[in-house]
Amino acid sequence: MSRSHRLLTTCSYAAVAVALLACSEAKPIPVPASTASATAASRTASRPVTREVELVSGVRPTIDVITEALRKNDLAAARAAYETYNARWNGVEVYVNFRSRALYGDLETDLEAKLADGLSAAKPDLAKLVPVSEALARKYDEALALVQKGPALSPLFDDLATLRIVRADLRIVTAAVAANDLPKARASFARFQTEYPQAQPLIRLRSASAEAEVSAALANLDSGFKAPNATAETIKSLVAALTDRYNFGVNLLNAAARNADLAKQTHTDADVQELAALNTIALSLQKSLAAHTAANYAASGDAAKAAAGANFDAAKAPLAAMAADAALKTALDNYAALAAAAGDATKAQAANKAALEAVAIGQQVIVGQFWTDAKLQAAIVALPKS
Repeated sequence: MSRSHRLLTTCSYAAVAVALLACSEAKPIPVPASTASATAASRTASRPVTREVELVSGVRPTIDVITEALRKNDLAAARAAYETYNARWNGVEVYVNFRSRALYGDLETDLEAKLADGLSAAKPDLAKLVPVSEALARKYDEALALVQKGPALSPLFDDLATLRIVRADLRIVTAAVAANDLPKARASFARFQTEYPQAQPLIRLRSASAEAEVSAALANLDSGFKAPNATAETIKSLVAALTDRYNFGVNLLNAAARNADLAKQTHTDADVQELAALNTIALSLQKSLAAHTAANYAASGDAAKAAAGANFDAAKAPLAAMAADAALKTALDNYAALAAAAGDATKAQAANKAALEAVAIGQQVIVGQFWTDAKLQAAIVALPKS
């Protein structure tokens, strides 16, 4: 993920919740007729992973454009080229990040960061940035060689890249709004709207309610842009809301892709038991919020304590084996700290939703690669609802 200080003002990633497990899908999720429709196992068996090479290769020429602009001492062109590179790289960087954190760090936190800092300086010295851009190109060639020669990844990474590529224009919207450039923000948003249908079924595949929230936030922003008195300030919160919801869809698929096991052919009974344990956490969170809304703070606190305590302990081991338990525990503890007292109801609701969101990500960690399996979906639907 790109550094927050770059030329493009980065997106806000505040956690906002969706209904999960017991309160989300009422029936098995229909599988869209896209490349995302098959399980990781079946897709891997049918074709080699080639889209990775195609996507990562496609970004490489943008570095040469940066270098050429720097050599010509053309600051405007260099900044525009960097913006293009940064947006496209953000779409595909997940492949490199997964394959080699060290190489990713060289590209992202070292060379790219130096370019960003140099181009955003009060008095940029473009000549000094030429060797940095050239080094970025050489290091990127190493990354390209890595994806060309490396073993196949889960095809879910291709779907994840699609979500991230579609998001590129939304990131530019955020940067343009921060720079008070409404025409640029409007143009980038129009491109995002055009590309969103590629992402929509992939998000819905993970959570119908999450997709509904993204679509609603998109409609709200569209209305905001169309308002006669629209300004960067009036749409800022709408951009943030859409970004947050879209990012949650990205996070769901990210959890599924990164934890996929190509040697595993199907889900197991143990996986279903873990889903049941996560469902128990979700039920406790729902019970707690209902009590909190009714001003029964003692009951709310007890239910939240159970979710963060015994319920979490019952679900912890499989998540811990994948280094995915800490995020859930943190979200549960954050909500539990608010649940037993009146306080700010809005904050309590947001923390509750963030905890439910963490439960949903836990689902994807455990069985995300088999999410389209009809038997798995039937098992999820059969879990208790209250």
